[in-house]
Amino acid sequence: MFSQTFMDGCDRLQSAKSQEEITKAIQGFVENKGFWSFNFGYLDTLNFSRADAPLKFISTMSDDWAEHYMNEKYEEVDFAVRELRKERPTPILVGYELQKKMQVLTSDEEKYLRDAAEANWQNGCVIPLGSLPMDNKPPAGIGVASELREKEFLKVWEAGASEILVFMNFMNQVLSQSIADLLYSIEPLTDRERDCLAFLARGLRPDRIGDELSIATVTVNMHIRNARYKLKATTNAHAVAKAIRLNFI
Repeated sequence: MFSQTFMDGCDRLQSAKSQEEITKAIQGFVENKGFWSFNFGYLDTLNFSRADAPLKFISTMSDDWAEHYMNEKYEEVDFAVRELRKERPTPILVGYELQKKMQVLTSDEEKYLRDAAEANWQNGCVIPLGSLPMDNKPPAGIGVASELREKEFLKVWEAGASEILVFMNFMNQVLSQSIADLLYSIEPLTDRERDCLAFLARGLRPDRIGDELSIATVTVNMHIRNARYKLKATTNAHAVAKAIRLNFI
């Protein structure tokens, strides 16, 4: 059975209408589970290869830390981002104490983990979302941060891990459209635009799509053109590929 905290968090996510409401719903849930902050981001694989895709994210950590992270180019040594770039990423625990036990750290890795600890990310977990090969959404991940030292953190994680994993994947499914709008600044597609792209993906020509939808071919072309503009796509095939990756169709 799921806890009332889990059920309430899911309800808040489903009713969220803005970035602020999304952030509050996630933050309220992770705080109840013993974590003080989260970072959520996508790799922009719509426009870049997985290996080179920049990370776009929202965070409830301080603006000073976010600026420091970018200035120090910590994305290059961030264990979470490295995991997310893998073809089959898995949830990992991250923290200075934990990493020291698992591997020999480079000077850059050690500096990053020490700086993160000073920003109150003592230990945490990074959860890949929507990144399996059969999932068409861009690779995403969410990290939950704790101020607790290793021993206490592991107890908290063990107690809440199952609900956190389910909640975060539920969030990714329910809010894929909203998150895509937020991170990629893509205007939502209309139902007709989605329908036309879906038929294009099946190999139908505009005239056949018109027959399927009982609308004129010129109207089909208008919907496809509008969808292509919203998706910032250069061709119909490009628009279909982006729509599939964003789980729009």
